Amino acid sequence: MIIRSLDSNGDWNMGHGKSDFLSGQKAVALNIQTRLLSFLGNCPWDMKAGIDWITLLGKSNTATQIQLNVRTRILQSYGVLRINSLSASFKNRVLSLSFNINTKFTSNFSQKLENIINPTGA
Repeated sequence: MIIRSLDSNGDWNMGHGKSDFLSGQKAVALNIQTRLLSFLGNCPWDMKAGIDWITLLGKSNTATQIQLNVRTRILQSYGVLRINSLSASFKNRVLSLSFNINTKFTSNFSQKLENIINPTGA
């Protein structure tokens, strides 16, 4: 798997040839991050991709549904073999995710996505 890298603003890196692309574990990690940040219906070439964050975060008592959606997206990502642990917390209108996975490239890979969904835009 090869995926275009992103800059600090989340935009594609361009203009530096092959160094603008990631492969191996780095590509898997970025692919998972991108899939988890995607809102349902926001991808023009795949309107069924993404998570329905607006519905999930707009209602109370959806922690189980959030974890199931996140777990599904991670497991459907290229190169992921197993989820060892997953935690999600939604505090002060900010969602943070933490997980540890085994991939075809490494085992016990941990990733933390903090402040990924903030409806206030702050």
